[in-house]
Amino acid sequence: MIETITKSHLLSDMKTAEEIYQMLAANLDRSQLRFSIVFLSIHPLSDVARTRNSTIKQHAINKVERYLMKQKRLSDLLFPRPTEGNWMMFLTNSGEKEAVAFLNRIFNKDALCFLENNQFFTIELAASIVEINQQNLAYREALYKGQEGLYQAQEEGYFSTVIVKNVKDKEHFKTKVSIVESDLVVRRLLQSVLENATKENFSWEIRTFTDGEEFLQSDWYYSGDTHLVLFNEVLPKRNGIDILHHVQDMPNKNKFILFMLSERNSEEAMIYAYRSGVDEYITKPVNIQLLTAKIEQIVRRYTI
Repeated sequence: MIETITKSHLLSDMKTAEEIYQMLAANLDRSQLRFSIVFLSIHPLSDVARTRNSTIKQHAINKVERYLMKQKRLSDLLFPRPTEGNWMMFLTNSGEKEAVAFLNRIFNKDALCFLENNQFFTIELAASIVEINQQNLAYREALYKGQEGLYQAQEEGYFSTVIVKNVKDKEHFKTKVSIVESDLVVRRLLQSVLENATKENFSWEIRTFTDGEEFLQSDWYYSGDTHLVLFNEVLPKRNGIDILHHVQDMPNKNKFILFMLSERNSEEAMIYAYRSGVDEYITKPVNIQLLTAKIEQIVRRYTI
């Protein structure tokens, strides 16, 4: 017997969907992990959508739901929408490219067919994608834009996908920074250079450390975020070379951008530092214009 999905169950699910949306959106600024909402429907002109046989229609709906549950990741969330034969799926940690790849995979006519009363049916779908990468996009606005995109996909034909572009804000990049320097004046100087090298859609998240041991014992550098480390070669307790070797041994070492400050300006010292993995070797006293230019180069890398 086909299980009937009650109206109250749908309303409950949609309320849960809004709560999860608010949670994911609130986490955007901290995690920088965007997510996408996929709006799916059985195409309104397909045979299963137009049939008056409620058993066939419900069979198609159940088949789509089972199929989507098998295809989605554990972290993805599927919700039936109030309109029969419509669904909404949250693809966590996924932008529009990942969402398109997901739809390309599930738009499989062979998997979306069934036999009922000696009659063969194919379930044609349509979809739209809304990528969420701004914290202040209201849930209702995302639903409205997604539904508009779904209508457009339905007009374009079976198994069509529309990517809703006009809800995407300019992407904001935030890069973590560690300044490891025992000299207070130099620490403040480096922080000032960084704070002046920002753009509307780019900012730094800065922490300062007075010695290498304080930095290495912190958990500040363990996340997967891009991380700029400006460190002095000579430090109390654990020196800059210790920091360099420790970072280079990490499995995600490529996330680090390493600037080493040193009073040594010999060719041998520079070659050793670069071969050990530093990205920039800054000699003391620090040339502010040169350092600023190198920092601005990092900003351009993420904003152009």
